[in-house]
Amino acid sequence: FNFQYGDQIHFPCRISSMVAYVKTEKKIDEEFKFEKCFVFRTKVEEYIKQCQDADILLCSCYVWNWEITKYLAKEVKKINPQCLIIFGGAQIPDLSTEFFSEHPYVDIIAHGEGEYILKNIFTAYLKDKDFSKVKGIETKDFRTAPQERIDDLDMLPSPYLTNTVWDLV
Repeated sequence: FNFQYGDQIHFPCRISSMVAYVKTEKKIDEEFKFEKCFVFRTKVEEYIKQCQDADILLCSCYVWNWEITKYLAKEVKKINPQCLIIFGGAQIPDLSTEFFSEHPYVDIIAHGEGEYILKNIFTAYLKDKDFSKVKGIETKDFRTAPQERIDDLDMLPSPYLTNTVWDLV
């Protein structure tokens, strides 16, 4: 969920940056279709229905969207139990001892910067759905080693120059 203040909508910069990056991988760009980000809280029931056939739901979690994102994910898992639900963002705890028991509808949490992690999740998804070698993630069954930080930000495509941010709004 993005946020709206009055008539201003905050653009999904973080998720757009990750999507712009993962789409540089030809196979991912060909195999995945990214839908619009959700913005309007009054349309949450409509958004849940839109996810009834989704393969993956990416949830960028922050303090201002935490409650509605949890609700969305929980309801999507009810109508689409096979949907892979991934949580990332600042609201995700670093130490998650109780996270999966409190949020059983979440399949994967991503720790740290998402560009490499998301690309590796999608690659594993296309190959064999074995996520145990993807760095920087956690499931109810395992936690992997941290993903190295991005040390060259110039190698990341701009979500604005690639029009990704506009595609997701």
